[in-house]
Amino acid sequence: MSAGRASRLVVPANVRRETERHFRECGKGSRECLTFWTSSGTGERLRIARVIHPPHASTAVTTDLTGADVCALNMDLIAHGDRVVVQLHTHPGRAFHSQRDDELALVQTNGFLSIVVPRFAGAGILGLPECYVAEFRNGSWDAIEGDALESLIQWEA
Repeated sequence: MSAGRASRLVVPANVRRETERHFRECGKGSRECLTFWTSSGTGERLRIARVIHPPHASTAVTTDLTGADVCALNMDLIAHGDRVVVQLHTHPGRAFHSQRDDELALVQTNGFLSIVVPRFAGAGILGLPECYVAEFRNGSWDAIEGDALESLIQWEA
């Protein structure tokens, strides 16, 4: 665990299902889709409060937020008293963090997480099947794998 990141994220079943629904309906199996998980908590164990599916442009290989979209997202966060702690988006094939993903992530502060979901989330996200998970640390994105990834997320039923 690095400074700034919780050692465990608790993801309620309704947040997981809603995230998967957004990926299915927005991406329709042919376009990337972008969501964010929020929390108002602090400390070692963060409970994910909700998923945000912002308006965004997308193609088979990109997603883009406008400045107005980011402004609206920030206003929503203020209104709800929470913050984005995880960015999730889909890829058409295997999951990895592209240079574009590195450079255009919404948040680039230590501890922020990015999850890339393969094949437009066709297999869902429960257990993060073949997903790529990265943490922003000291100016770069570092993969989280193995035991560290296994212990990172607690999926509620």
